[in-house]
Amino acid sequence: MRNPIKNQFERASLSIVLNLAEGASKPTIKDRQKFYNISLASLRECQAIFDIIGHIVLKEEYDILGEHIWILIQNPENPLPVS
Repeated sequence: MRNPIKNQFERASLSIVLNLAEGASKPTIKDRQKFYNISLASLRECQAIFDIIGHIVLKEEYDILGEHIWILIQNPENPLPVS
């Protein structure tokens, strides 16, 4: 990966994790959904990078993660336990 793409991927992938963590700590459903949606958008950004560099396997793995985040968005009142 070239440096600008690598740097963007690092920021976007970090955003996925941090927004999931922050969202899980929010007291209201609306706030949780907001952060989970940001996390999903960052995940899609990573997938776009995988398209650019031609890494299909990782893009498909991120589809699975995206499904899990989508479930959180649809069911924000029951966040998954943090381990």
